[in-house]
Amino acid sequence: MFNLEIEASPDVWDAYRSCITEIRGAYFPLRLLGPARVHQAARELWQLIEQHHEGIQEWADGIMTATDETRAEWRTREEQQGYALGHAHRDLIDAVSESLQNNAAVLRPY
Repeated sequence: MFNLEIEASPDVWDAYRSCITEIRGAYFPLRLLGPARVHQAARELWQLIEQHHEGIQEWADGIMTATDETRAEWRTREEQQGYALGHAHRDLIDAVSESLQNNAAVLRPY
């Protein structure tokens, strides 16, 4: 919808809200229970997700009245955030993997 510069349908917004709720639900246990490196990686990803969420809300509120300059700024920010989110997600996966490998109590398949 962002690339088409049109308003999203209610179904798209429902799916989006559901995803944000699931992400928030997954973040808080990591924040509370994860080891320090996992906690830090989760926090960094969370902050980027929240920034991205704010950008999506800004886009949704103004897509029909935005100037070409504003739309270009949104696209640039979206591209930068996409890269940062991918990097932060990889860092979280790496931190969790390392934590599991270092935890002798975790069962491993043989």
